[in-house]
Formats: sequence, C-alpha cells, structure tokens
Amino acid sequence: MTSHSYIIIIISTIVLLVSVYVYVNAPKEFPDRLAIIPTSQVDNEIYHEFDWWSPYSPMAILRRMNKARVPYFHNVLKRNHTSISKYVDIGCGGGLLTEAMAADHGYNITGVDLSANSLKHARKHAEDMNVTNVQYVQGSAYKLPIETGTIDGVIISDVLDHLNDLRLAMSEIKRILKPNGLLVFDTINRTWGSYLWFYLMAQEIVGVAVKNTHDWTLFVTVDEMKKLLIEEGFIVGDNWKGITSVLNAFNYFHEGNKYSMVESFYLSDDLTETYAGWAVKK
Repeated sequence: MTSHSYIIIIISTIVLLVSVYVYVNAPKEFPDRLAIIPTSQVDNEIYHEFDWWSPYSPMAILRRMNKARVPYFHNVLKRNHTSISKYVDIGCGGGLLTEAMAADHGYNITGVDLSANSLKHARKHAEDMNVTNVQYVQGSAYKLPIETGTIDGVIISDVLDHLNDLRLAMSEIKRILKPNGLLVFDTINRTWGSYLWFYLMAQEIVGVAVKNTHDWTLFVTVDEMKKLLIEEGFIVGDNWKGITSVLNAFNYFHEGNKYSMVESFYLSDDLTETYAGWAVKK
C-alpha cells in the first residue's frame, strides 16, 4: 500500500469519526416547531450589550447582510409603496435594516424591539445621519404597540428563529396589517448544513456568532414557514430566495477582526441555509 493510500485512509477515518460525533451529539428537533416551545438556549438579553454600528461588533455581519436583504425586501414592498404608506420592522435591534429601508428607499418605517439599549443606538445613529422618516418604539413581537389594520408592510428579519411562539407572533403581524398588506422576512432553515455552519462552526467553534444567540432547534424549515403562513391567513408569495454568505478567512489576518471573515452576502436559489420570502394578508 502506498503512502498516498494511507493518507486517504487516515483522512477518510477522521471524516467518518467527526461525522459520527456530530450526528450523535446533534440536538433533538422538537416534534412540532410551530407549537409553543417551553424553553431554549437562546439568550435574547445578549442584544442589550452590543454596539450595533461598530465594525468590530458581531452586528457588523448583519449590516453586511443588507446588501442582499434590502433589495429583496424593497422589490416586494414597493408594490404598495406610496408617500403615506406605513411600515414596521419587528425586532429591529439597533436599526441596521430599518434605517437602510428608510434612508435608501424612502420608507416611512417604525422599528420595534424589546431592547431599550438597542433602540438607543438606533435613534442616535438615525439622528446623526439625519434620517427623519424612521422612528423606534419599545415592544414585543408577541404584543406589538401598533394599532390594528394600519400597516402596509411588515419586515421581520433574523427574528423568527429566535421566537418560542411563532403562531402568536404571526397573528400579531396579521392583526396590524391592512388587507392585502405585505409581509417580508428572512430566517434560518433547519438543515444539516445550517447545523454544521451556523450553529456548530460559526457559533460554537469559531465564535463569529456569539454563543447562545442561536439554537438550531428553533430554526424554521421552508415547509414549516409556508404552513405557518397559510394557517395564519396569508397567501404565500413566489420567488423565495436564499441569502448566501461570502467567506474570506484572510480578512481576519489582514484586519485582526474575526467578524470580517464573513465578507458579504448575495441572493441565490439555495434555500438550505438563510432564506428570504414574502406573503400577503388575505
């Protein structure tokens, strides 16, 4: 047997052992992701601590995601966009997406988030950038501080995979939307790929995502998302898209910032990891 053959055997054995370890130690999925989840490892209090607009914060990755998600959301929401239309961004955090929709595309938009500190960052940045068509209010996705039937479009981005009661959140979205109002979203698909990349590698090993910001068992499959929308009274839109990351490990050595390794994002037809979609209220 040649030395080349030994190397192949060794590598194959390592891959096999790692695969078995990952499979055995993978978290168990809930019987019904759309049911109320009693508990999870997600710590949503972490978001109170972030400097949302710093390039050295993990939130810088979400800001880069705007390159893919902002054009997608705008392409859907512009269908009913007028000068008096009103929009809401649920779970807006420090306003990274909210401000982009307001400043780049002229949306009159309200950001809603539980974190007072995050909203402080959002208001300060909007003020510094003289973005006047955005406002921020504190509130929960489960009980939105918005009047019934007054909103033309809702954005809920990078939030659904943090929620323990998807049906309650979706019923609130439906409540505040006008008839034929639009919902746009992105979330993480619950697949083996997302487990290996988003949870195991990015969060648990490399630390690009902060520990306890994601729980793989809370990720939402495409089929579950469509089922939820239909059962809660929405018409599912077409042309859902994947949001695919561009990685460059050399950025870390060049900049000394591990969050820069996730260099950019683009829209693709691959829905196996993060995906974006839309629906219309009946």
